[in-house]
Amino acid sequence: MKVFGNLISDTAKQTDAAVGFYAPYYETEYLSGPKIEEWEWKKLHLFYDGLGRLLQLANINYSLCDIQRMRLEDMKKLPSLIVFFNGIHG
Repeated sequence: MKVFGNLISDTAKQTDAAVGFYAPYYETEYLSGPKIEEWEWKKLHLFYDGLGRLLQLANINYSLCDIQRMRLEDMKKLPSLIVFFNGIHG
């Protein structure tokens, strides 16, 4: 670490994919009701313990990106973009 520490800390992580983050799906702290409970279950079991964990286990380096704020031109530069959809309508 004494020899290469500064060089290592200045490196950028190379990612194989990006996981798109859509804030309204995750900002549910002040909401309640059966639809929100359903989404919270899906978020915990299918996204965090599902998709996120499988990417880690497959040794796929990924980044998170806010798809509401990211420009289309920047999205097109990503090697791949994975977006988790909650499946709740209306």
